[in-house]
Amino acid sequence: MRSMKEVTEALQKQLLISTNAAQHLSSEFSGPVLSLLTRTAKNRRSADEEGKIKITREKYAPELRSFALTLQFYSTKAYNYVRETFDFALPHVSTVRSWYAEVNGDPGWNEEAFKALEEKSKRCKAKNKKMPCAVMFDEISIKRHTEFDGKKYHGYVDVGGEIPTSDDKEEATAAMVFMVVSMNDHWKCPVGYFLVNGLSSDELANLVTESLTRLHNIEVDVRSVTFDGPPVHFSMCDKLGAKICDSDPRPWFPHPCAPNKRVYVILDPCHMIKLIRNNWCALKVMRNGKGEDISWYYIEQLYLYQEKEGVVAGNKLRRSHMEWKKNMKVKLAVQVLSRSVADALEF
Repeated sequence: MRSMKEVTEALQKQLLISTNAAQHLSSEFSGPVLSLLTRTAKNRRSADEEGKIKITREKYAPELRSFALTLQFYSTKAYNYVRETFDFALPHVSTVRSWYAEVNGDPGWNEEAFKALEEKSKRCKAKNKKMPCAVMFDEISIKRHTEFDGKKYHGYVDVGGEIPTSDDKEEATAAMVFMVVSMNDHWKCPVGYFLVNGLSSDELANLVTESLTRLHNIEVDVRSVTFDGPPVHFSMCDKLGAKICDSDPRPWFPHPCAPNKRVYVILDPCHMIKLIRNNWCALKVMRNGKGEDISWYYIEQLYLYQEKEGVVAGNKLRRSHMEWKKNMKVKLAVQVLSRSVADALEF
């Protein structure tokens, strides 16, 4: 393999990266890579004053650092495959973790957050006290916008580290945020975020595995993972080993660093209730376990009665709940209009 195209094609054939990841790698890194990987893997041998042989490894070039960061973000399996293929020219995965841990608020895993959690874990351990935690993550939509601050462009897909920006790089449409929440205390701590433009189930599973591995390394006891209900999240559960949409469900998966330990999957209750409500409104009639009808008609009548009388009961029923489809169309239209205006101004 002597070009980035051959590398990405090999990874795709072995189902180690998604099409989106392959396109991202191809757009960011091109040209021959074999000579680059072999050169950076060389060791320097020198003798000190006492005649002892001293071996020092050459520093990794910025292009190779960026390639390693991006590939490991999308798939640890693909990263290990490339590392072994090129005779361990790429750094160990723990080295890559230290590269894309940020302390200045840029995208990536936040080093200060993990240090704070490590100190808290040590204090709890000294007091013989447990510190069970949950990992929560969510994809937050952001406005598509790019700008240059004099040093670098902002607003593109960014997974942390010093990754160069090419002219055809995708603009970020969402921020994937990870947070650690205590189960027996009153604290929560964001540990990282990534600017993305859609993630596959494999890429999400890789991120969850990475977060659990990092927390395990600082002795933070993660008991569960919480997220909302897009279909890609259910596919991610299958990749991790849990079975949610199954006749015989298994709402947990083995911890990546401790296979005998279970990590439970908890669907965000508020989001699940919202999905049930929207489906109920769309279907008009649902049935309970006894086969009895549950009609949306009575909700509509309750809303009309409250509007007529000018009162709002404790159910907090509002117009937005009745016209959620219309509200979604308005939000989409606003996003499209904003994007068109931004493009016109740039032009």
